[in-house]
Amino acid sequence: MLFALFVFALVTANVTAKLPYYIHPCGLKNPNYNQCFANSIEIIKPKICSGMPELNYPRVEPIILNDLTIYDNVNAKLSLDEVKVYNICNFTLNSVDADFNDKMYANLELRFDHIHLVSTYSSDIHLLARIAHRSTGHIFLDNVDLKMKIDFKKITKNGTTNLYVSKMKLNLIINEFNYTFNEDDKKKDILQEVIQDIVTKNKNEIISKIKPDLELKLSKQFITIINNILYNRYAELFPNRV
Repeated sequence: MLFALFVFALVTANVTAKLPYYIHPCGLKNPNYNQCFANSIEIIKPKICSGMPELNYPRVEPIILNDLTIYDNVNAKLSLDEVKVYNICNFTLNSVDADFNDKMYANLELRFDHIHLVSTYSSDIHLLARIAHRSTGHIFLDNVDLKMKIDFKKITKNGTTNLYVSKMKLNLIINEFNYTFNEDDKKKDILQEVIQDIVTKNKNEIISKIKPDLELKLSKQFITIINNILYNRYAELFPNRV
């Protein structure tokens, strides 16, 4: 998703035979480089989730997260596993600040209207007796802002120049959080009431559990795929002209 979003924007000059049609380069000497970068992102956005086989960029959705324990005390435990993340390619690009001449960085700000997590949830509730239960739940993260800071390293060896991501920092700001359970589970009224009460009263804690793992998984995928696309394509992606 976003990983592609640099790569296309990282491009510079007219498309060559080595670059697919949906890559619209921007010259390093372009006085409006950031705007060109942003326009390139919009052009390539439809390809971000479907994949770009020409650039060794696979289909990325859904993203799979690690198992998460989102609530745990003496009377109740709630955990998520098999967490699949959808809608990561539906975003609005709000800001671009990039420099591939001297400082070698790209900073992006994005807004996701909806991110959808589908997961198996496990609950272990102690009421008058212990009740253990597993089913499918949905988490909706709405109006999510993402700030991305990426540093690049340029290396020239034996006359060949390559660029790669040396560091990436993501900051997700989740503004709204909602959830639903499978309709089939609503017959378990008492259990559902307890789980809903736990989730409602601990939304901030749950977000704090989801956020770092989602940031880590996204950044790992972004770095791997961006570097995959950049490898041995510096001349095509960064011609030194307007």
